[in-house]
Formats: sequence, C-alpha cells, structure tokens
Amino acid sequence: MATIILSAGCFSANSQAIKRYNTFSYSVNEGLLQSTIGDIGYDRNNFCWISFPNGIQKFDGKDFTIVPIQPGLPDDKFVKFFRCSNGELLFSHSQGISKYLVAGNRFIQVYKLTGDKKPALFIGEDGDIVYFYTVNGEITGIDCHNFRIKSTLKTGLPNLAENSDNRPLFSSNIIDHKTIIRVNDVLYCWDLQKGQLTGQSAPLKASSPYFLRMRSAQEVFYYDYITNNALQLYDFSKNTSRTIILKGKDNQPIGRCIIFPGKTRP
Repeated sequence: MATIILSAGCFSANSQAIKRYNTFSYSVNEGLLQSTIGDIGYDRNNFCWISFPNGIQKFDGKDFTIVPIQPGLPDDKFVKFFRCSNGELLFSHSQGISKYLVAGNRFIQVYKLTGDKKPALFIGEDGDIVYFYTVNGEITGIDCHNFRIKSTLKTGLPNLAENSDNRPLFSSNIIDHKTIIRVNDVLYCWDLQKGQLTGQSAPLKASSPYFLRMRSAQEVFYYDYITNNALQLYDFSKNTSRTIILKGKDNQPIGRCIIFPGKTRP
C-alpha cells in the first residue's frame, strides 16, 4: 500500500544546520484517494497536489480534497504536474495542458491535444519556455508567461503511438539548452533551442528506465542492472561510457537515485 511521507525541519534563527526532522505518513486510512499514486506537485502556495489513475487530490497539510473535472480541467486521470519557475502549476492530461489559477481556485486550459489523446510528458523549462513531448514524437515549447506555442518539431524518435515500449525518459535537468532522452536503451541528446538531435548512443545493456541526470552538456549519468553499486556516465563527445563506483553502496540494485551537487564533484 502506498504511503505519502512528508517531513518538516526545524532551523535555528541564523539558518544553520537542521536540528531535527518531523515526519508524517498518510495512507488511505487518512484520506488518500487510493494506494496507487501517479505524480505529486506543489503550487505557489505550497499546497500538495496528488494524481491517481482515477482522480486528483489537493492536500493542505491537514485534509485531502478531491478535485473534480471542471471547466478548464476536462480530465482528472493519470495527470502529470509541472511547476514553472514563475510558480505556475501545470496539469498534463488526455485533453491537453491546464493551468491552476491560485487566486480564483480554478483552471484554464492553455494547450489542447489533437489526435491520439494521451497526456503529454513534460521535459522541463528552458529560457521561460516549457517543453513537452507528445505521443506522436513531437516536442512542443510554450511560453510560460502567455502560454503561446513557440515551436513544434518532429523528433524522428521511435513513436510511442506505435509501440508502448517506446515510452521516453527525459533527463531530470537541462544544460546549455540540451536534454537527454532515453528510448529503448538508446540515449539521444536533443538541443531544445536549435530543435535538433546532436548525439546518439549505441544501445546500452540493461539500462534503467527510471534515472537520467546530466553532468554537462555532453555527459549524462544513468545506471544499469549489471553493476549494482555504480552509476554509468555516458559522454556524447567521445561516444563512450564509464563506470563510477559509489562508495559505501551495498551490492543491491539501485531503485531510485538523486544526485546532490557538491563543490568539486557531483
């Protein structure tokens, strides 16, 4: 059964080290809609939004409220969230993309999908443009201020509409306008500003479909199911991959991974 765990830290007055963490767990017994969670997002007021296969809930720190289909939000199933740098919270659904208006507690639809209506996948924000990937293999960019379409380009990548195995994974960050896309064990480097493919790897062995993190504009971390205690670093400039052993890691497979940048090394 899925459980949400929220934590709150207590800080000293001069904002030094965290003294302690308080954790709170919530399940269906506390009002969670169901045990299968699709995504979690936060609006500019830091209210928590949770999507499920059959709906959406908003959590204010005390109560869970079901958010129904309504004008501006035509679908509530398998929703994906994206928070823009200006605080706007976007909702991707089968009909397109909606924006939540905090002031009026309502929604407006800022993008409409045509054709095979499956939720667009958010890539990220680059230069005040939010990019997302649609099921037909196109990358679209919309202005995060007025939500006008800035570009729509066909990538030529394996089409998700033709085979569900072609579902892409995007790097969790964008560097120098570039994002990394994984489709069927192949890594692709895509320049969002130029709208073109700049690099492609050979098929990787047993790569994980859950983690991509760019180190530089030409390098990306990923991990595989061959070496349990290591990350792999692929370099598009050299078309090579090298293993980085994680100190202190046991020999169990990596489930999820978060990289915290340090002063001298990631």
